[in-house]
Amino acid sequence: MEDIEESQEFLKILERGSKKTPNFESKLKAAIYYIVKNYPHLTRTKLVKLLFLSDYQAKSKLNHKITDVTYKNYLYGPYSRKIIDKIKDMEQIQETRFPTRYGNVGYSYHTFTEVVTPLLEEQEKEIIDRVIAEYGDKSTSQIIEHIHSMEKVKNVEPLGKIL
Repeated sequence: MEDIEESQEFLKILERGSKKTPNFESKLKAAIYYIVKNYPHLTRTKLVKLLFLSDYQAKSKLNHKITDVTYKNYLYGPYSRKIIDKIKDMEQIQETRFPTRYGNVGYSYHTFTEVVTPLLEEQEKEIIDRVIAEYGDKSTSQIIEHIHSMEKVKNVEPLGKIL
């Protein structure tokens, strides 16, 4: 009987392949993972902007954001400390520090872990994929410039809620 149970468990593992289902307790973590997996070595600023653009487009197309993040208007556009705090909790995401040309410390993110993201709906993944396709090859400065030109952003006071 024990051999049958072990065989069934082994078959379940094979069916899942090498993918593991992490305990993403929030869509924010699932969205962070999904973006980093599909855009390796992403800088912190660019990740935050891609998350904002994904939430912005989802709000427009689906009438809800993908994440529960409240974005505030900072110098470099929409930002939320909550994103950085969530990344620090994610064992699937590796952080690399590097010196910037301004003498500060920059951060980039990558993952080598293959996981599934069941919390994200297909429509949400499609929106994120479109955002990555549209903005992924643009520089961070170009993305920030675009975001600053958006009516939703340029009419918000510093530290005011954008989305």
